[in-house]
Amino acid sequence: MTFPTGAPRSRNVEAIGYLPLQHKPAFKMALHKVGERWYWYCAHLWESGWSVVEVTDPKKPRFVRFIEGPANTWTLQIQIADGKMITSMERIPDGWGGKAGGAERAGLHYMEPGGSRESAPAGALPHRR
Repeated sequence: MTFPTGAPRSRNVEAIGYLPLQHKPAFKMALHKVGERWYWYCAHLWESGWSVVEVTDPKKPRFVRFIEGPANTWTLQIQIADGKMITSMERIPDGWGGKAGGAERAGLHYMEPGGSRESAPAGALPHRR
């Protein structure tokens, strides 16, 4: 495993694993256990969707998949609790990469996190303007 170049900027922390997430920087993160495996779910700032990484062995993180989010929509927040993944959805503003008049979804979205299997959307709470 190759770590990014540059001087480390931490103290009292040891880097044990690294994964570039298909060059999609993680913004918000959540851990979830499925059976005996641990999964790290990552929301992204510049990509609509979520990455799933198996981190059962944190020294050998394994990229599992990218769950595509709705077009023209930020999916910045993520929380997993009680077997449900909840994420926010908001229109990407003009000037930040959003398309004026483009389709978007807004509100809360929830699904059952499945680790290596497909996570099916379980529902949504749309935003009322």
